Amino acid sequence: MALHPQSSLNNSRHPQIIASSVHLPHKHSATLSYSTHVPSNHGPKRCPYLLVFLSGLEQPQTAWSNVSKCLLQDYKLSATTPPFLAYDRYGCGASSRDPSEVHVRPNTSWPETHDIFDAVQDLRQLLLYVGVMRLGYPSRALAARDLRPVFVASSLGTFIARLYAQFFPGSVAGLLLIDPIPIDIPLIDTISDLESPDFDARSLPEGVTKEMCVGAKESIKKSRFHHEVKNREGLRWGNVWTWIPNAQGPVLKGPREQGRRVEVTVVKHDAGAGVRDFRKMFRIPEAIVKTFFMPRINQYHEALPNIAGKKRGKGPLVAIGAGHNPHIETPDFIVTEMQDLLERILRAKSCRSNL
Repeated sequence: MALHPQSSLNNSRHPQIIASSVHLPHKHSATLSYSTHVPSNHGPKRCPYLLVFLSGLEQPQTAWSNVSKCLLQDYKLSATTPPFLAYDRYGCGASSRDPSEVHVRPNTSWPETHDIFDAVQDLRQLLLYVGVMRLGYPSRALAARDLRPVFVASSLGTFIARLYAQFFPGSVAGLLLIDPIPIDIPLIDTISDLESPDFDARSLPEGVTKEMCVGAKESIKKSRFHHEVKNREGLRWGNVWTWIPNAQGPVLKGPREQGRRVEVTVVKHDAGAGVRDFRKMFRIPEAIVKTFFMPRINQYHEALPNIAGKKRGKGPLVAIGAGHNPHIETPDFIVTEMQDLLERILRAKSCRSNL
């Protein structure tokens, strides 16, 4: 078992975080790097929950270092500490490139099968492996039935979290979704349709010109954060709209012991810092971000808690001072909301058991 302390959550101040790598059975030729913290008194019957950190596009697991440090400090390694897992998706951090990259479609540089659905399947296999090898479940079958992941996901990682909960109903206990990107419409499509016969440049707000819109669209099409451009991770994610057509649905089904409810919290960026980060990501004018991107992103964030059921989710909550990466910039706030999420999950389970 290879160790990657230089590219994992592990460091000398937190030796209780174990960095490892694995060859998963469905992709045995590739190495996947992951890190875990498992309390010494942990057992599947004692705590079925596993906090799972899901990174944004091209972000390695080290993006969660600040959160993991705060989490350990806040819980003080007490008996209530849940185990947690972070990992590098294939093509990211210390993990190998995805094996499918040796088979590309004609006239493209995209892998044939390494898409967002494939990333969900990779996560499933990793959770089953960790359930047996690190958490003590006797078999993969029992881990699949009894393990209750709680996903703490950022940006593109929120797609994977939602899809996992959707594809494996009844298994996911909670979601903490951090600055999710709108899933029902590409951000480039929020900019005025300049080719429409109904387009009138006079309808543009003050400070925004047709030339700015044209330039912004061209810049977005070249950005590796655009869904049609190959990113460094080699992950195709433009088909996510096939699986999740809108912000509010489908409503997710949680574990039976929680009354089939998935607890959901949504955290969003602070306005000014969010504009700053999206402007840098796509290299477009601030006026374009404010005029077109932000209204759509805000609408999405307002609707997203409803995947827990109408008026049952929490948020969106603003991470004061943070841009698109609140888990890096405001880890204390994220850990506070993680703790709140876990407490709500336990209350839901307790209420259900008393019925």
